[in-house]
Amino acid sequence: MQGVFHLLFLSQAGRVRDKLTSTLKRSTTSVIVVVLLLLVTLGWSFSLLNSVVGAYQKTSKEASDYATPIVSKGISTWNAEDFPLVDDPSRSKDDWQRMLAYYRTKLGPGTKLERLRSTGVDMIPGKDGTEKNGEVRVALLGQATFGKEILDVNCLVRRLNNTWGIIAIDIGDEAFQQKVRKEIGLKEPK
Repeated sequence: MQGVFHLLFLSQAGRVRDKLTSTLKRSTTSVIVVVLLLLVTLGWSFSLLNSVVGAYQKTSKEASDYATPIVSKGISTWNAEDFPLVDDPSRSKDDWQRMLAYYRTKLGPGTKLERLRSTGVDMIPGKDGTEKNGEVRVALLGQATFGKEILDVNCLVRRLNNTWGIIAIDIGDEAFQQKVRKEIGLKEPK
C-alpha cells in the first residue's frame, strides 16, 4: 500500500512540477513583453522630449540671433528707427517715443550689450490649431552698460509666418521701469 501512495505522490508531484514549469514560462514571457513595452515607451518618450527641447533651443537661438544686434544698435542711439517694434499692446507709438527720449536723456548711449538669452518660449497655435502656423513669442534678457551703470535689458520678440519682430523692450528692473513710467506720465501695464 505504501508503494501505491508513493507512486501516486510521485505522479501528483510530476503534474504539479509540470504546471509550475508551464506557469513559470508564461510568467517569464509576460515579464519580457512588459519590459519590452516599457523600453519602447521610454525610448519614444525620450525621443519626444529631445525633439521638444531641440525645438526650444533652436527657437531661442533664432530669437537671440535676431534681437541682439538690433537691440545693441537701438540702445546706442535710442532712435525709434533702430527699434522696429511690431504690435506692442502695452504702449502706443507716442508712449514709446517718450520712453526712448527718457532713456536717451537719463541713461545716454548703451556702450555694450551682452548676448540676449531666452528666459521663456511661448507657442500660440494658429487658426488651424497647429503650432506650425501659429505665433512664437520669446522673452529675452541681457545686460547692457550705460556709462558706469549696468542694467537689465528685457526684450519680447515674436515669430509669425517665419518673420521675427520685436514686441517690447524694457530697461532696468521693475522699480526702474515704474520710475520711468511715472516720470513720463505712462499708465502701469495691466
